[in-house]
Amino acid sequence: MNSLKVARMAVLYAALAALAGWGLGFLGLLKPWPYVLLMTLGLTLGFSWLWMEGNRKKILFKLGVHSRYYKKLLPASFLLLALLALAGGLLYTPANFDGLTYRVSRVLHWISDGGWHWIHSSNERMNTRGTVFEWMSIPFFMLLKSDRLLFLLNWTAFLLLPGLCFRFFRLCGLAARTSWWWMWLVPMGYGYALQAGSIGNDAIACVFFLSSLIWLLPSRVKVVQPSDIVFSLLAIGLTTGVKATNLVLGLPWLYLFCCQWKVIFRYKVLVFCAGFLGLVVSFVPTAALNHLYCGDWSGMAAEGNDIAIKSPLMGFIGNGFLLASQNFQPFVMPMAAKFTGVLDQILPSAIKAQYNPGAFGFSELQMEESAGLGMAVCLVLILALVLGAGRPRLSIRGWVLSGLGVAAVLVFAVTSALTTPARMLLSCYPLLLLPCLACLSPSFGRSWVWKLGVCLVPITACLVVILTPPRPLFPVPLLNRIVKVIGVSDTLTGRVEKVYHVYGNRGRSFEPLLNRIPSDVAVLGFYATGDAPETALWRPFGQRKIVHILEGDSPADLQDKSVHMAVVSDYAMYLKGITLNEWLGTYGGRVVDSVLLELKASQSSELWYVVAWP
Repeated sequence: MNSLKVARMAVLYAALAALAGWGLGFLGLLKPWPYVLLMTLGLTLGFSWLWMEGNRKKILFKLGVHSRYYKKLLPASFLLLALLALAGGLLYTPANFDGLTYRVSRVLHWISDGGWHWIHSSNERMNTRGTVFEWMSIPFFMLLKSDRLLFLLNWTAFLLLPGLCFRFFRLCGLAARTSWWWMWLVPMGYGYALQAGSIGNDAIACVFFLSSLIWLLPSRVKVVQPSDIVFSLLAIGLTTGVKATNLVLGLPWLYLFCCQWKVIFRYKVLVFCAGFLGLVVSFVPTAALNHLYCGDWSGMAAEGNDIAIKSPLMGFIGNGFLLASQNFQPFVMPMAAKFTGVLDQILPSAIKAQYNPGAFGFSELQMEESAGLGMAVCLVLILALVLGAGRPRLSIRGWVLSGLGVAAVLVFAVTSALTTPARMLLSCYPLLLLPCLACLSPSFGRSWVWKLGVCLVPITACLVVILTPPRPLFPVPLLNRIVKVIGVSDTLTGRVEKVYHVYGNRGRSFEPLLNRIPSDVAVLGFYATGDAPETALWRPFGQRKIVHILEGDSPADLQDKSVHMAVVSDYAMYLKGITLNEWLGTYGGRVVDSVLLELKASQSSELWYVVAWP
């Protein structure tokens, strides 16, 4: 099936999920039957429209992937990579930290209370961040009561990337041979490969963004249709609704949108209605609610986390360095700690002052949290430019798009102090690569040196997916024995064991604590920092509700919420500067049990208490 047709289905599903979530959520009707009826009706009408449109006229512009391509190395390698990602997703509980700390938890809170609400929580990210991926995940929790298949949203998006990249590159004027090579190489970037089996929400935005541009790009055999405008408006809205950092990508999209002014004015009513729906599924509703509840559209005032760059020049240099170091991070780096120490000494304090402590550094393995294109793709790109640089070949619109894409990234670089820009920009790497790919001669792929170098990409991408600590596709004890046999230091050996242990158990990290709580406890209090994987406390989904305990709450408030038992973090009390006795004096209750938990590989075990009220 043509990749763009599937992209239309994906955009339609995501838009309907967001519209149903916001609509039913505000009405307090986010329950199984209303949700199923509304989604069934919407998907039936939407897919019927797509079917009628597809059969109304002959499709003249097809760039789908022919089956014979799978006889070649890169397509076969991509297929193998997709199967490895699928295996990891099926075998392991989701372990994406952001997903477990607030994105899945917020969905469970909404379903528990029958709709959207400003959650009473110590983790304000539950309220302030983009919601599209969460609305898309509602059926998994409402109907299946499980998160095990939630990764399929990302895995499906991963399968669409080659076709979308090829179509986008060709529409921007790249040579067919260049487009063919890079339609496979870009999706095999480490960030895309790792998120294919994960519940991260960065890579899926790339599908929405590429689709929004493709639908606005005409070709020699295809003009932009009104339906293309409609889907493009929905897709760019979904792009920003996934993450607020994608708002800067509206700049290149707006240029293409304005280029279609004739179609827009001819079908202005349809475009206006589609634009309104695009706003509803975008970050706009969340921004409006953030302004209403905390006086700041971005939500940073509520989070209390300063991620704004103080000096644009230092931010530009710092983000440039972070992008380079994270994209060129080797997939295995045993000496990461020493390199991090050296880096900390040589970096100017003016740059480090722009970011949270620990922003600059390396890890022993390529981790999903900081993965971008990856070292292999970046090195192969440099090799291609060295071997095959020629006269630039790109359409005028392609050059303008590239320039606006670079401008969007510059805006991000001088304003954002987020510490993982390589991951944050996964949605726009195909656009950012256009100027480099335009400089490649169409014959560059015939060199044996190039073909040999290209093998580096699928080999390392598969190894990254196989070795990733949240979803290892090999016996971990075997790795521990190999590390000991080759004479690695005890410190590194212990680090390897802890990383795989913590990441492997992250999805069920609170299980030792839950074993000390009676199964009939329907409401469980939760006193913790805003960085604890709360989702693990909801298991099994649908049987328990989590209620956050915050400063200012009283014993009477807890009683009104039917909280008779709670789990309390000793670390959270330490950060607040109070002792356990002082906490008990404020909220009442008595300690009935305690347990040490390993929640982060970078920290020591954390003490948790089980507190009960009579």
